[in-house]
Amino acid sequence: MSTPPTLLLGDCFEVLQTLKAESVDACVTDPPYGLSFMGKHWDKGVPDVDMWRQVFRVLKPGAHLLSFFGTRTYHRGVVAIEDAGFEIRDQIGWLYGSGFPKSLDVSKAIDKAAPRVGMFDAFAAHFSERLRASGKAQKEVAALFPSRTGGLTGCVWNWANGANVPTLEQWKTLQPLLELSLEWLPLIERIEAEREVTGKHPNPAGSKGNTFPLDQECAITAPATEAAKQWDGWGTALKPAWEPIVVARKPFPGRTVAQNVLEHGVGGLNIDGCRVGTDDDLNGGAYSDNREVSTNEVYGEYKRLTPDQFQQPPGRWPANVIHSGDNEVLAEFAKYGERKTGNVKPYEEKGASWFTSHKVRDVNHSASTGTAARFFYTAKASKDDRNDGLYDYEHTDAADMVDREPDSAGMNSPRAGAGRTSGAKNQHPTVKPTSLMRYLVRLVCPKGGLVLDPFAGSGTTLIAAYREDCRAIGIELDPDYHKMASHRIDKATAQLRLEL
Repeated sequence: MSTPPTLLLGDCFEVLQTLKAESVDACVTDPPYGLSFMGKHWDKGVPDVDMWRQVFRVLKPGAHLLSFFGTRTYHRGVVAIEDAGFEIRDQIGWLYGSGFPKSLDVSKAIDKAAPRVGMFDAFAAHFSERLRASGKAQKEVAALFPSRTGGLTGCVWNWANGANVPTLEQWKTLQPLLELSLEWLPLIERIEAEREVTGKHPNPAGSKGNTFPLDQECAITAPATEAAKQWDGWGTALKPAWEPIVVARKPFPGRTVAQNVLEHGVGGLNIDGCRVGTDDDLNGGAYSDNREVSTNEVYGEYKRLTPDQFQQPPGRWPANVIHSGDNEVLAEFAKYGERKTGNVKPYEEKGASWFTSHKVRDVNHSASTGTAARFFYTAKASKDDRNDGLYDYEHTDAADMVDREPDSAGMNSPRAGAGRTSGAKNQHPTVKPTSLMRYLVRLVCPKGGLVLDPFAGSGTTLIAAYREDCRAIGIELDPDYHKMASHRIDKATAQLRLEL
């Protein structure tokens, strides 16, 4: 087993300058996407070319860089990586079906906006006056009305600036809190009644562990104005269902791949170590005993080899698609089908080789769903995975936590003060599954090699590297995340040593 990972605190650009040049075998990281996710200060932009030049400097010639990005800002991240000197080799798509659409209902927005300009100014003045008198900050009040995914919204700003008024449910909390005048209740009742409620549907954000309960219902309303009717059913965003991962490599001019691998120990991809397990017969090009030989194939005839000529590989060749195994993802694959039934064999954390794992989740794919078996499968980070190693974790900082929004799974409620975490929860909002990071580490780093993660977050990549028998070094800017990640890493490494 490798030495425990090293986690450094500080700005990655500055810390990277202290590392030895050409000393790292691979970089696997999940950097900021530049989306200002949940208002986080560290997500204001993607890493710039100067930061990636430092990563380039410490990587060995031929070393690979795998980096997640968001679909909207992938181009900015990849251009910076390329400008830093890397070769862009490929892109891996991580597909999942549990994303939540953050879309504005255009019809509702029309009903709330244009016809009502100036309509709420008087309420806004009263609300602002009472808010100042209460001594409460906008964020403190906004935390009482989180979004469906648990983050802060601009509701208080809207009320204070005359954009709209609270709903009746919000009024029940606000009125006693700020001692609002009851003279505004008729206005709020009238505004709420303007869009006719035509039905109810389950809260789409409701899921195990989320801020909103599963049985909470949301109103379905009909457009109230002619303009809104024209735009009924229109929104502003698609549901997120995948994240791209850039596959880049540091060039090795003047050497072949074979020469570079022998000199530096890097430059290739671990194909056999990442093959996708299958019971299918892979002899014959199209993987089917019933495949008819054709002379019109683009690459010539498909011919089955004789038993003495063919040796069944341990699995399918790894593809540049990874999926979560969610029902929605499987349903999409099912549209295209496959000629032969197969099984999805997910990664097993404790297996010596994941495709020969003793645990197989039997997802029996018929001809309508078999294509999912072609690709590596790993579920999204579960609650247990996210919180692994945090059962006894305590916060000792006394920082004001009111403006720290819950993460995307709704696991952290805003709170103030210090003390033991409620249920020992991972506070980082973008945790990736450990099995996914193990797969990526295994793909690009030989055993015993050194993996770098300049954006360590809650430490998942470093834990994954340790479990893959690799050395690892991470850098984290935020002191709270650094402390939590350090605790997770200590617990994970101690547990693995105990298991061995």
